[in-house]
Order: sequence, then C-alpha cells, then structure tokens
Amino acid sequence: MGTSFPLIQKAVATGTDSITFGDPVSYGNLLVVAIGYNTASDGAALPGGVADGLGNYYKFYSASGAAIVNGARNRNDSFMTALYVAQGTSATTYGGIVGGNCTITFTGMPALWSARPGLPIIFAAEFEVPDYYNVFATQCVDEALAGEASCNISFRSIVANGVAGGANCSDTGNIHLGFTIVGSPTGTNHSPSAVALVNQPLDVTIVAIDYNDAGNSQTGWTSTGTLMETAQAGAGSGGATWAAWAFQDFPYLNGPLVAQCGNPPPGTVGTAYGPMGAGYSLLVSGGTSPYTWTIIGGALPPGLSLTGSGASAGLITGTPTTAGQWVFTAQVTDSLGATYPITCTITVCPASGPPSAASNYGWTG
Repeated sequence: MGTSFPLIQKAVATGTDSITFGDPVSYGNLLVVAIGYNTASDGAALPGGVADGLGNYYKFYSASGAAIVNGARNRNDSFMTALYVAQGTSATTYGGIVGGNCTITFTGMPALWSARPGLPIIFAAEFEVPDYYNVFATQCVDEALAGEASCNISFRSIVANGVAGGANCSDTGNIHLGFTIVGSPTGTNHSPSAVALVNQPLDVTIVAIDYNDAGNSQTGWTSTGTLMETAQAGAGSGGATWAAWAFQDFPYLNGPLVAQCGNPPPGTVGTAYGPMGAGYSLLVSGGTSPYTWTIIGGALPPGLSLTGSGASAGLITGTPTTAGQWVFTAQVTDSLGATYPITCTITVCPASGPPSAASNYGWTG
C-alpha cells in the first residue's frame, strides 16, 4: 500500500539559524522542521521562536534532551532536539500551509557550546497530506543510555471500531522507528524526538530526529526507517555531534477493507508523475492482503497506468501526455473477495507548469 504522507522535498542546514527549501512549498501541505544543538551549560532550552516569510505557524510538538557532565573538560553540557510542525497560519488553524518560496528561521537560540563548530543542525521536510489527519507527539520509551548504540521511537494507534486486537479493530500494533550509530558507541547519548502523522484507519508515518554527542568515533547512522538526511557538526576539541532525520510508514492491521484516494498530486505534461517522479499510490488498509486494483470507471490521464497487483499494487506511474482533469473509479479487492471502490481526480498541467513567482500553487485535495 502507499502512504498518506508522501515526502515532497527535504533540506538540511548546519551552522546557521535558518533553512531554505530548494523548491517553493505547495499550498495545503505540511512542514516538519527539527533542530539539534548543544548548550553552553547543563539545562537545555528551546529556541525563542520559529517562523517563515509566508505567515505559517510552527507549532511545537516534541523535544528531547540529555545532559553530559565531563570533569576532564570541566564542563556541564546539554544537547537538545526539538520538532515543530506547520499545519496552518495559527495555533488553531489546520487547513494547510501557505505556499511559496520558504525560508524557516529560528530566533532566540540558546548560547551554543563553542567547542562544537557547525551548530545548530536543522532539518526540514515537506509532506503531502490527506484530507483528514492528525499529528501527535511521540515519546521514546526505550531511549538508549550512554554508550549504547541504538534507540527506538515507539508508538501505537488504535481505531475505535472494535475490541483491541479483535477482527474488527484497526490497530498499528506497537511500532518502532530505530536509529543505530555506525562506529564505536563509547560515550554516546541519544536525544531522540518524533511526531506521528496519522490518517486513521489507513496508515501512520513516524518522523523523527536523533541527535547525539558521540565523540570522534562515530562515522554515520543506520535506521529501520528511511534516512532522509544525516549531518555532522564538525569535530572540535570535544569531538563531533551528529544528527539523523528519518521517517517510516506503518499500515493499520485488521479491521474492514478501507481505501482512499488521498490527495493525488497534479501532474505536468512531459514530467514523470508523483513526488520526485516516483508515482503516487492509492491507499488501502484492513481486509486480507494481498490486494488487487482495477479501473472500473472513467480513465486515468493518458500516459499514466495503475499497477494492479504485486508489491506495487495501487501505484500510479508514468508520464502524462495530455493536460486536463481526469476522473476515474478504482476498485480494490482483497484476497477473500471483499471490494471497495473509490472515485479519484488527477489534474494534469501544461508543460510550462505554474509560474515560478507564484506565492501559492499546488493542490488542496
């Protein structure tokens, strides 16, 4: 199955208080921004504020911090991660972001420890969102201790349509997104933070940062999820600090067969369809896999095709050849014969695309 939250673009910045996306962000999407830094003394503090030039509101969702006391260097040091999500223009507006060229800036940053050049480390990602979703802060319930190499972010979501674990209950089960350092873990302290992007009862996407002080012995990261970015603040007299940024998609299990179009993005004539040209998946959960997809009404845009079965079942791929708006009805069938039809729309723009100076463009679903 696909995910409700396709990754549209990402960015990383070090040694600065701002980060800029390479392409304009699209109206109606969601932005997740994470920052990691060391402070000059024990007791990490959050930035004073975060904003962009578009008027989007960045709600604070999750933070994690750890303290290091090192008598040999005669310092008390705290390192901190913090996650923010922009879903609208105010704390109570969740209608999607304002689009356009986007630079996100942090203000009121705590004093950074001078022996860590290249701080802070900032990651930012733009995700497409379905019509209905929620964002939850998550908690690392099995955070690694000093010297341990691995750490898991843990989360569970249950749809209240039956007894937990029963045949009619959609449940992700206990899910984990893990980080493991490459190299000697001696002296390592993990400082993970994450949010869960939830589209019940279809899927959950966990987005997490892990920031750590591992000395100069660490050489990289691995993750159970998809590593979007990794970064290192240059090794100084106290060693290196590292950050990793990852996401992982988890379907709901059990429950009745359910499908959604999500928000199929617009295509452009002559350009491979979908985020980063990778196509777009229709969404399905519940029932009994494997699933089979067929078109039972209307038509896909010329040049696009729907994968009917196999590991990529439900994936729409190809290169559009004709501009216009195309309405089609797709039906998913599970292995027991249950069916669920959905009617979706895909718009194809002319090859010239939207003007580069547009303040808002994209799709709202």
